[in-house]
Amino acid sequence: MLATALVVAAGIVLRMWRIGSGLPDFLDEAIPWKTAFKMWVDERRVDWNPHFFNYPSLTIYLCLFLQKGAYALGHAFGHYGKAADLLMDYEMDPSPLVIAARTMGVLFDALTIAMAARIGERMTRWAGVTAAALVALSPTMIATSRAIYTDTYMTAFSVCALERLLAFRAEARASQLAAAAVLIGLAAGSKYPAALLVIPLAWVLIERRGWKGLLPWVLACAAAAGVFLITSPFVVLDFAKFTRDFSFESFHMSTGHLGSEGRGFRFQLLTLAGDIGWVGAALLIVSLGTTLRAPRRMSDRVALWLFVLAIGLAISLARVEAGRYLVPVVPVAAALAAAAGIDLARRYGAQRLGLATAGAVAVLVLPALPGGISAGARGSDDTQAQARRWCEAHLPDSVLVLREDYTANLFTRQRSANVQRTRGFRTATEARQQRLLARRVFDVADLPLIAAGASSMLLRDVEGQTRRVQVFDRPTDINQIFYDLRLLHGVDYVLTSGAARGRFEADPARFAVQQRFYRFLDGWAEHVASFSPGRDVSGPGVDIYRIGERARDQIVRAGALHALWWAEYVPVSFRQEYEEVAVDPAERSHGALVRQDGTIAPWIRGLSRFFDADVLQFSRLLSWELSHFDRFAAAEPLLDAIHRMHPEDVEACASFARCAAALDHWPEVEAATAATLAGVDREAAAQAELRYLRALALARLGKRAEAFRELEWVRAHAAAADLQAAAEAEARKLGPTRR
Repeated sequence: MLATALVVAAGIVLRMWRIGSGLPDFLDEAIPWKTAFKMWVDERRVDWNPHFFNYPSLTIYLCLFLQKGAYALGHAFGHYGKAADLLMDYEMDPSPLVIAARTMGVLFDALTIAMAARIGERMTRWAGVTAAALVALSPTMIATSRAIYTDTYMTAFSVCALERLLAFRAEARASQLAAAAVLIGLAAGSKYPAALLVIPLAWVLIERRGWKGLLPWVLACAAAAGVFLITSPFVVLDFAKFTRDFSFESFHMSTGHLGSEGRGFRFQLLTLAGDIGWVGAALLIVSLGTTLRAPRRMSDRVALWLFVLAIGLAISLARVEAGRYLVPVVPVAAALAAAAGIDLARRYGAQRLGLATAGAVAVLVLPALPGGISAGARGSDDTQAQARRWCEAHLPDSVLVLREDYTANLFTRQRSANVQRTRGFRTATEARQQRLLARRVFDVADLPLIAAGASSMLLRDVEGQTRRVQVFDRPTDINQIFYDLRLLHGVDYVLTSGAARGRFEADPARFAVQQRFYRFLDGWAEHVASFSPGRDVSGPGVDIYRIGERARDQIVRAGALHALWWAEYVPVSFRQEYEEVAVDPAERSHGALVRQDGTIAPWIRGLSRFFDADVLQFSRLLSWELSHFDRFAAAEPLLDAIHRMHPEDVEACASFARCAAALDHWPEVEAATAATLAGVDREAAAQAELRYLRALALARLGKRAEAFRELEWVRAHAAAADLQAAAEAEARKLGPTRR
């Protein structure tokens, strides 16, 4: 039908209007796309195991095929000599490949629009075009289709499956049932909730064949499961990882993003009303009522409602408020609302049927026009891109930036170093290597944003029994560790994002530490720039603060950071329970950070895995950046934290010892190196630098004989010639030494 074709075309235009939104700053979450890139081994080999199962693998594979296709095309035309060239071009400017990926999502969304039209037309004439128009204008559908989410693909396959189910209900052809089963498998292979399609599948089969329909339902489910496994084979082949990731995602849905307290029902209801209009939402209620009154007569609508209610219930009970979760509901809800509206118009406007139908279409579609056009036009700029441009124009080279997620998309020194270590960089053409090396880098440390995950641990008591002990009440409580004002020692600029700040400020009782952090920035730091979303600007609010002299004075008053700062935030309840369960009474610290003999409390030692999972990376990165600027006093406690939790780690000890030596903290150097060397094989060449640093400390502390012995060991065992020479020079400084 021409009208449907025009609606689909309009939907594509709206989605392609700002297809380059945000670029070259690639700000999308785009998990399938980024996971696919990690599967590249080289231009010939692929690791087909995505090692990621929060989502099934079909969308990841589609993205991988698109990436490989882009490389093959570029290679054929001589633009890419090898895969490394594509990877380096993507690193510098991801725009061409990202636009291709977004376009693929738009095409799948166009399929959804067309299928919504077919579903609507199967119920009532003109309901299909009306439903298609609502889907084409849906702000949520528009935004999601060009953001590389799995939801777009799941929705396209789901509505195709529903359309085939309705066709089978009407015509009972085996090919239609087979197609529906395959499409259900593809939908579930895109995102797990699509497996709920087996519910309307059961209804259609039982309605047509009675209880004899159970057998074909089981067979169809088996076929769908087979298709799912073909598209996500490592769900079985890497079942342990699948179990961990799937459990994490389930936990995330139940606990919420950043500890959201409410369920998603109200949020999703308001989002749906924004997509199909309040008239459409009201007609949806009418549709449910008429369907419940005559389920046998409206069996097709029962099948659609079973899908809407199943998906709607799942996303309403989740504690994550994400509009994209509503995407599979929108086209089906639009079809049901459109059919109900046109049925009412024909019932009460039978005398002027054409006019009544046109009026119903207009009442449904016209209110959606402004929102759809606005959504299509949105994205001419982004607050995060604005913040990045401001930083490039105003920040000097030698400054350290501390930033929250969703702020400026800066090319960091760490990112540059990581790229240079990759095989892609080493094998890329020299021109591409030089282009990346010439790119300006920023010194940035990121504040972790822990939105979900585990906040408890398994503990083995003195009798060998295991029990689960809660460390923090909720995973989001861990975030307060990183908002300690003492961590601002040595930091020059702080970037905050409304995406994080808004959630923290919504619950001041739970996030008191974060509140104090923001009050400090507002009250004492210099607020140098602010970027807010608006009519054509997307993204969260971004604020940039400079840590000037006034702020530094206040940071000094907050006190010096110490190695166990992070443990101060661990609740007393955990400390006590840990020591009661797993520590001998004579060894307990009674909740203190250290015991009376000065050693670390046993409950802190017990948090080694927690430290590694949530604190280690931040401590390592911030200390690395501080050391780069010779801000050793600020870096020392962070490096000490890593060393204390891992005294057996030679590199961690060496990093701390270098920093302490730069500050002339020789007793700390001597103690740290002694502790680590006590657990290291004396013949291991890796300990050479550690022994050299220990020798320096012993010499400064007046222990010349011991220092000389360490230097002799280094001269005999060090692999690096410069380290051997340094040891020889230090030995000469010691002069004649009695052995």
